[in-house]
Amino acid sequence: MRGFRDAKEVFPDARDFRGDSKGKSCFRSPEVPVDNLSDDIFMHFLKNLTEKQWYLGIAMFCVGLLIGAVIIQTTATLVPCPLCVAQRIFFLLVGLSALAGYFGWLEGIRVRLAAWLILGFSLIGGSIAVRQVLLQHFPPADIDPTICVVSFGSFLDSFLRALGGVGNCAIRDFTLIGLALPEWSLLSFAGLIAVMVWLMRLRTISED
Repeated sequence: MRGFRDAKEVFPDARDFRGDSKGKSCFRSPEVPVDNLSDDIFMHFLKNLTEKQWYLGIAMFCVGLLIGAVIIQTTATLVPCPLCVAQRIFFLLVGLSALAGYFGWLEGIRVRLAAWLILGFSLIGGSIAVRQVLLQHFPPADIDPTICVVSFGSFLDSFLRALGGVGNCAIRDFTLIGLALPEWSLLSFAGLIAVMVWLMRLRTISED
């Protein structure tokens, strides 16, 4: 059976792979405990994904985040602030960089360059998310509820306001499972950074 042959390929040290008296498959190996079988198969699946497949997943993840942000904003009647809009821009840049690496857009956008772009944009977006999380947890005493207390400069401030960023960055007006949207954004950027560091490490190991 193909399923048995696949398992033996994944776990070459397996010594017993057969059906029991009830027709259920048994897999016994001193090196691979039965309880860890599903985890090992999952890790094997992740490691066999190509780098371009990871890029496609990252792009879809960013698209999902942007669509989710718009849905929450509309249904909860939220007013995004300049920092929120800036984080969305960097999610968009991460997604576009991932698509550039997946489709090979432009001869200058190689897979390795796309990885560095994703990592760089994620670091910048994550730093903006950290700034907003700290601002919401430790707001200034003389806060003005009509404006954002963070300024990127007159040009960028006007650009972000033109994109709808007119809310106050220090107001914690919505939570999802106990976390505010900037905190979810920070977790998302942190996850993207972790994935890219892991992929770069795997590539370095494979090249050595």
